Amino acid sequence: MRFAATILAACLVSLPLATGALGQGASLQDQFAAIDSDGDGSLTVAETIAFQRKVFALLDQDGDGAFSRAEFIEILERQAADAGADAAQADQRGGIWTQRFDGVDFDQNGIVTTAEFDQAHEFRFESKDTDGDGRLSFAEFGAVALPRPAE
Repeated sequence: MRFAATILAACLVSLPLATGALGQGASLQDQFAAIDSDGDGSLTVAETIAFQRKVFALLDQDGDGAFSRAEFIEILERQAADAGADAAQADQRGGIWTQRFDGVDFDQNGIVTTAEFDQAHEFRFESKDTDGDGRLSFAEFGAVALPRPAE
């Protein structure tokens, strides 16, 4: 369960989503360490995408290679409830999550595919790699990513 909590917490950062109660399960350092599969203290695009594929698998509960906005919000709201989040703030969280989902749903069809998910995370990686060395330091990882350009 700790692995699932770490993955979902990292998902909150990686999409990015509102962390709130959901982000409390894993610190930024824990998230970085979970993604840094070779333990060298930096992240590559390959490590980031490999980790995000695990996140995708949790979101794609039926294994069809995609997840809908409704599925996404349902999963995150269930996690929020399990973490003791205030039910009165569900609409506010749902609005934030909808906005985050829409930022990854490039074709705006209400479905996020593996390709869209990978593309979003590759862009986020590149936007955080401020020194252009193809690796993210912990400082770069913790920085706010640039928004995806409008199409």
